Amino acid sequence: MNAFQIFFGEFWPTFVGSSIGLSLAWVAKHDYLPFIGPSTFTELAVFTEDEQKRLLHEASKEASAQWHSFIPALVFLVIFPFGSALAHILPKITTLPDSFWIHVVFGGLFGALGCWLAIRLGVHYVRPFLIRCIERTRHAI
Repeated sequence: MNAFQIFFGEFWPTFVGSSIGLSLAWVAKHDYLPFIGPSTFTELAVFTEDEQKRLLHEASKEASAQWHSFIPALVFLVIFPFGSALAHILPKITTLPDSFWIHVVFGGLFGALGCWLAIRLGVHYVRPFLIRCIERTRHAI
């Protein structure tokens, strides 16, 4: 029972801090959804850089009108604090040393896993909207 208390005691502060940090990054980026960029989509390679940004901004705007656009961010906001909390609890229940490097390694691994999964989900979600925007652009020409 004590392990769960320690785990959740470490999970919630990291979750709240990550939520605030990701929200600030999202507001600062404000062109498109977090974790994705023009280089993420191979469909945009034939367009100029300004056109890539415009198309992705338009697709992200359409995609973020639905609640599904928050799922990639939520996935990251669960996986990263989970790894951080796990790094705090493992030294207490195993023979791993309680060192700074254990926290960095687990936070980095789970942060990277969370980013990768959030990117994959974001691309999967935005791609249909992006294809529609590209088709509209091609029909307008």
